[in-house]
Amino acid sequence: MAVLASTTVSRDARGNPTGTRSALLDYSRLRLEQATLRRVLEASPMAVRVARLQDNRILFFNRAYCELVRRSEDDARDMDISTVYVDPNAFAEIRDRLRHGEMVLNRLVELYLPDRPEAPSVWALASYMTIEYDGQPSALAWL
Repeated sequence: MAVLASTTVSRDARGNPTGTRSALLDYSRLRLEQATLRRVLEASPMAVRVARLQDNRILFFNRAYCELVRRSEDDARDMDISTVYVDPNAFAEIRDRLRHGEMVLNRLVELYLPDRPEAPSVWALASYMTIEYDGQPSALAWL
């Protein structure tokens, strides 16, 4: 069982310890729910990815995202997401709005593969929001 222990010290009027109170919190259910959510996102037919706001590097993606940007999972891992936007100004505007805590909903974006100029670009209706992922400010995108 995964538990979190929390202890509080009781003190008298002079600040001397007089006892303790402890609580054990079972967070195994939370871990189970997190694992379930991850499996749902990974299996989603909608492209989903999370990237750090600091450097645009991917932290999480699903198979549908790999198909959208036409990358293998190995190529998508740690990819700089800014490289797939045809219009760098559109990417910059989205990133700036996210850094200011705004959501971006239903934005039409054009994506391409700069290292494969023969491949046609794709259009996606995307929504973005800022989340904390693994303790880092990040951008969640649904494309």
